[in-house]
Amino acid sequence: MLWCEAPVCLRKVKLSLADTEIADDLVFEPNDTHPIIELDGLYSNLEPGRWTIISGERVVTDTRTSQPINTGVIVSELVMVASVAHEAKILVDGEPVEVKGEKLHTFLHPAKPPAYRYRRSTVKVYGNVVRATHGETRTEVLGSGDGSKALQSFQLLQPPLTYIAAPNPSGTETTLAVRVNDVLWKESENLFVLGPDVRKYITKQDDDGKTTVIFGDGHQTRDYVFVDDVAHAFALAAEQGDGHLLNIGTSVETSVNGLYKMLAEITNFTGEPRYGPARPGDLRRSALDVALANDVLGWRPWTHLEDGLRETLAFVRGT
Repeated sequence: MLWCEAPVCLRKVKLSLADTEIADDLVFEPNDTHPIIELDGLYSNLEPGRWTIISGERVVTDTRTSQPINTGVIVSELVMVASVAHEAKILVDGEPVEVKGEKLHTFLHPAKPPAYRYRRSTVKVYGNVVRATHGETRTEVLGSGDGSKALQSFQLLQPPLTYIAAPNPSGTETTLAVRVNDVLWKESENLFVLGPDVRKYITKQDDDGKTTVIFGDGHQTRDYVFVDDVAHAFALAAEQGDGHLLNIGTSVETSVNGLYKMLAEITNFTGEPRYGPARPGDLRRSALDVALANDVLGWRPWTHLEDGLRETLAFVRGT
């Protein structure tokens, strides 16, 4: 018998875990109170309350053999996100379990368990979901207008309104066409910058998808500045503003309606504004030029209107 000796070299090498496909189907029990879907990566922009669409090849159960059957049919369903977790774990028997070396990825918790059984390798989750229609054209009469009244509003009776892609800052535009006495009016982002003879309107949409068309000849505007910014200007003027007449403002026009809307959003107020007659001699538009205050005092406003309103409201409420 012949024996041989040979040197053997050993070295420790760290091997990364290989991604493997999970063979079982994606299926949930109807009474599952904590459904969970493990995603293949980190999706930090998924938030609770967002609608998602789950899509994939449907799997059914053979009633005779109780064996799963791949139908080859792609189905989809709408699922609300109840909560989201980002963890370096994997699902084992429906529960996240820590595994050394696992990458951080996202776990999605639906508000209700998905109804279909899916072939797991075909499943896709779509997170950027918006309500849409087939684009059916409809015609309706909004109502009879009164030319002596401003800011008249009419609600569309056949929601939802369809939007299409457009080369503008928002990326979309409405398909709504409004005609007054058979004359086509155009939509505007706001009314306060419009003159009295401009044929334009604005729209607003509530949480139920109902759209209201608002007509008007504009709104009075004011330059609102936060009291802390004014106090800062006074402090600077006491030292270096002698002999100068300076404007202290923001140089930004804000309509009274815009102010009302901002306050309503901050306080969660849902009521409609009440309008009274215009005050005689009231300025229609107002904004101050603060360039001289910047040159003389080195002062500029730093508080955004919404932030100032929130601080004022907190002071009034004593919070």
